[in-house]
Amino acid sequence: MRQSWTRGLLVVLVAWAVSLDPIGAREVQAHGIWGHIHVTGWAIEELPEGDLKEFLSEPEVLNAALFGGSFPDSGYFPIQGKNDENARAYAEFTHWEPFIQRFVEWIRTEDPPPWDNLHSRRRVAFLLGCASHGLQDELFDSLYLDLTAHHEGGDQDSVDPGTDGFLALEGQLRFVPEPWIPLDTLQELYAELDADITPELIENASEAMTSLYVNETFGWELAASLGESYEEQLPWSRAHFMDPKVMGSLASEIAPTMGYIQAIWERLHE
Repeated sequence: MRQSWTRGLLVVLVAWAVSLDPIGAREVQAHGIWGHIHVTGWAIEELPEGDLKEFLSEPEVLNAALFGGSFPDSGYFPIQGKNDENARAYAEFTHWEPFIQRFVEWIRTEDPPPWDNLHSRRRVAFLLGCASHGLQDELFDSLYLDLTAHHEGGDQDSVDPGTDGFLALEGQLRFVPEPWIPLDTLQELYAELDADITPELIENASEAMTSLYVNETFGWELAASLGESYEEQLPWSRAHFMDPKVMGSLASEIAPTMGYIQAIWERLHE
């Protein structure tokens, strides 16, 4: 009885803390955060030998890339009152190519290669992670969500948390990035937004994400509970979410993500 009650409580907490709110869901569709972190990590592991792979082999640099892979969704976690709207504004902006291009241009102008200090290397890696997140959303939303809708009537509200949960149930979760955010640079990049984006807002939103979900204790347990909750509702996704032959599946995103990371790296070095 206690185990059943606890599991029910976890599901309720996830529905509140992890799922996008209705406004955010209309603005951005995104697959699960654990999926973003792991596809980014797997893509980095698949990089060919060379300068980029060596660059990302430094543990603190890799951590910044993995946290960047989760960061665009941080603004969808509830904070308080009007701050939620401001957080959604930076989250929405961070998902798309205009933000990535501005970030690339900022680095090329203000801190071009070679990057001789750890802060600079982390900032570049954070950019690569944010870029990876946006690409994965494009693929997942335009391909996989249509397939799951056809096969089992799945939608974003179920498939996003469901695929995160299936990763947990299959023991695939192993990347757990610690928060690292280049607040100084983001302040400049977000200056054009019609919103009050402060360092405190960004830190509070990111802390909400990590304390509620992106951690290997409570977060992994929450993800597993989601997997158990959606197994019966999403049998096709349960069987194919890691099938590389299924368009838009997590496994199919690895190669495009790797290619995009390489492309951003080249843009930084032009």
